[in-house]
Amino acid sequence: MRLEVASLARDARGRVYTPVRDGQADWPEGAFGDDRVALQGVAARVIGRGALVAEKSAPRADPVTAAKDRADVAILTGPA
Repeated sequence: MRLEVASLARDARGRVYTPVRDGQADWPEGAFGDDRVALQGVAARVIGRGALVAEKSAPRADPVTAAKDRADVAILTGPA
């Protein structure tokens, strides 16, 4: 299993984003709904698969990030 953690913030309008060097990377509307999981007694809100695929499908200027996102989408949309 691989765990990826992203730093999140909310802007003045209440939209969730990941802070990046040149501003903010917005998450799709509704990405953080009511999905929660617990691991060793610690509960956390998680992003839904559909929202994660949408976020990973956005165009990327950095070729390394684009390649990583393509690989992630292939895993997320492939057979379970």
